[in-house]
Amino acid sequence: MTKFIVATALLAASMCAQAAVHLTTDSSLASATLGANHDRAVYQGSTVDVANLFVSDPAKVTYTFEFKEASFNNRFFSGATLVFSNTATAAGTTFTNIAGAGLLDFSFGINSAVASLLNGANSADEPNFGILFKSTTDAGLFLNDTGANKDHDWDDMIIKVHVEAIPEPGSWMMLLAGIGVLGLLVRRRTIHSH
Repeated sequence: MTKFIVATALLAASMCAQAAVHLTTDSSLASATLGANHDRAVYQGSTVDVANLFVSDPAKVTYTFEFKEASFNNRFFSGATLVFSNTATAAGTTFTNIAGAGLLDFSFGINSAVASLLNGANSADEPNFGILFKSTTDAGLFLNDTGANKDHDWDDMIIKVHVEAIPEPGSWMMLLAGIGVLGLLVRRRTIHSH
């Protein structure tokens, strides 16, 4: 019975050892309330912060293309990789990568194949993007490009961001040890029952 308790404790510890990864921003440069000119009614009345987006610990980051309103061919990049384009990406398309702790490496290309609006260089002036948190691990990026005479509608491209912890090597070792002890206990009971 003691070995079973030890094995269970090792399994539980391996599950809890993952870092509590979360998204955060630097201080807000500005904020904006999404009004009636925002084409996604579900977000109307929400407030976005114009800021830069960070992740607390190394994480698996999933970007999801949600919506676009702009006639511009805006693009979204993760690092140097073109991920989404207003003219070629279907809603719901995802892209996942691994990010280190700190400033997330993404950018927007405003009607251009070249990244021109970088996370880390966001500003209160258009073009810019707003951030709306759904939880500590989920946020939306709301692009406000320079089209339509600076309409401040924040719906020119909407990207969802989700982060989750990457299991640390020690977590994997505890998990394997717990499974190994459970396997030995099962084998031992099988031998004793014969």
